[in-house]
Amino acid sequence: MSILSQLFLQSAQFYTLVLIIVIGLVFIDRRIFLRALSIMLFSMVFNTFLKSLFKIPLKAHFKRNWYAFPSGHANTSATFYGYLIHRFKTPLLTLIGGILIIGICWALVHNHYHDWVDVIAAVGFSILLIFIFHWLETTKLFKDNFMLLILIMTVAAYGLVKISPTITSHTAIPLGALMGVTVTAILEKMFGYQSIHPVIDFLIIIVGILGLQALFAKLGLNSYTYTVLEYGLISWWGTYSPHIFAKLKR
Repeated sequence: MSILSQLFLQSAQFYTLVLIIVIGLVFIDRRIFLRALSIMLFSMVFNTFLKSLFKIPLKAHFKRNWYAFPSGHANTSATFYGYLIHRFKTPLLTLIGGILIIGICWALVHNHYHDWVDVIAAVGFSILLIFIFHWLETTKLFKDNFMLLILIMTVAAYGLVKISPTITSHTAIPLGALMGVTVTAILEKMFGYQSIHPVIDFLIIIVGILGLQALFAKLGLNSYTYTVLEYGLISWWGTYSPHIFAKLKR
């Protein structure tokens, strides 16, 4: 059971999600996966804000002064996989996504990271967020204007951080990444988006992401500002860099 729980938890880890997102952007449906990434990042900031409101401490064995409710990993996975289930509406993806969400929640409880109330609440908030995001996507204002929607989401996320300064250090990665996607949306609105070839695009993105992480690690730049910058660059590179190379090729 421990091996199974670790496999489920792996599907909610950073590099797994990055790999799925890049594959989705390049090989499956850029539009859907760009939105799945955006709502996932916003949910991470929003979930952290909720933690600061409820102030239910982590289990004692973590020895960390932070909060457990609602579960961050359950929220992130339920929002990301749940949004893909909602958009694709295929029986196979619904089955796989549902198993992953339930499995991740079970693994978090099985490994004593969270109680059931933490993960169930996280899934509930994710469903609510997906519902709101879907409603916004279908309104006349945002239906064909992803740039405006992601811009408002980024401003809202930044506002949550300012409202609750205690979450600042816990939101550098998602806030920075959200800013990077916003830059991509603005550039795509202004200049469009072209790809070279799916395989080449994939390699450009992966090599660039690994290179940026290695560069920041080598420079030892790990303050809040530099973390925001690092993940802003990573998300921008991951969502727009193939277009740059496509234009250079011409």
